[in-house]
Parts: sequence; C-alpha cells; structure tokens
Amino acid sequence: MASEIKANKISPATGTAFTLGDSGDTFTLPSGATLAVASGAIISNAGTASGFGGNNTPVFRAVGNSDQSLSVSTWTKVQLDSVDIDTDSGWDSGNYRWTVPTGEGGKYFISGAVRLYNAGGDLQEALATIYKNGSELHASWRNYWRFYGSGKAYAAVPTTNGAIELSAGDYIELYAYYSGGASPTITRAQSTHLTIFKLIE
Repeated sequence: MASEIKANKISPATGTAFTLGDSGDTFTLPSGATLAVASGAIISNAGTASGFGGNNTPVFRAVGNSDQSLSVSTWTKVQLDSVDIDTDSGWDSGNYRWTVPTGEGGKYFISGAVRLYNAGGDLQEALATIYKNGSELHASWRNYWRFYGSGKAYAAVPTTNGAIELSAGDYIELYAYYSGGASPTITRAQSTHLTIFKLIE
C-alpha cells in the first residue's frame, strides 16, 4: 500500500543509529532531489548504491611487447600492442588508438611514456606527445629530452600527461619523435605505455 510521510526531522529513539528499511528494500531519490550530508555525519552502505558520484571509468592502459623502429626527425605513432585494461572496449588495435565510447564524454586524464634508444649512443633529442583526432593536442603536451655536445645518450624516456575535455568519438594516440644518429628504436622494457581514465566531476 502506497503512503507518504512528511516530516522535518527523523531521529533514532536511542540516539545512536537509525535503520532505514529492511534487506531487499529499494529507496529512490528522485531526479532533482538533493541528498545533503552534514559535516561529521556518516552514511554507511552495505548494499548497492547507484547514480552517486562516479567510478573513474572508462579506464584504459596499453603497453607494447616488441620493439618498433622509427624515422629520424619524424613524428611516429607508437604501436602499443598489449592492452592491460580497457573497461569500455575503446581500443582499436589496427590503428593503435583509443576512442571515447558513446555517452562517455567528459574530462579525462591522459598519461603516456616512450622509451627511445640508439645503440650508437648519439641520441640528441627525444619527445613524446598526445594526438587527438589525428593532430597534436598542443605543444604544451610535448616532453623534451635534449642532449648537447659529445657523449650523447643511448636512451631517454620522455613522458606526457595532463587533463582534457573529450567528447564521444574523439580518439587518442601516443606519438614519439627522435633526432640523432640512424636506426633509432622505441623499446618496451615496461616503460612505453598509454594510460587514460575519466575524471569524476
């Protein structure tokens, strides 16, 4: 039987705890209503709560299992071929890109790293950056490693990260850049990765 109780305050008779309903009951907070919890108050939930806050999904992380050669002084897409996490199946393994799923637009945090190596020890410049929809997001996403003079480096691990607003259908790729001697390589060694997760707003 449906009924309605209207009151300004409900307090436990003992002054210690208040139990709302029984096991299996469902309580609905209508659209537009606000649940305000005062400072110092505690709401304990042993059941299932839906529609509150968020859970930082979609979450995605990919790494690579094999080395990848790249051209000197050219931006090259990093071919990540091993996916650790992809909660919403956004990864395109043929194009090495992650796409924001339908209904999941919002603010995201993106982190990437690339290990660049040259056996000759003459690596001069190493960069990593993020591309959105086929173009670099912004030069501020670039992380530079530069080496000057004799005795240049064999390897560097530039990283890139930041928060950005994305819409459903936007796709993200990790790119690397190298300058120095010939035959540069993107090596794996647990360093090269792309990680993406949605921020709770």
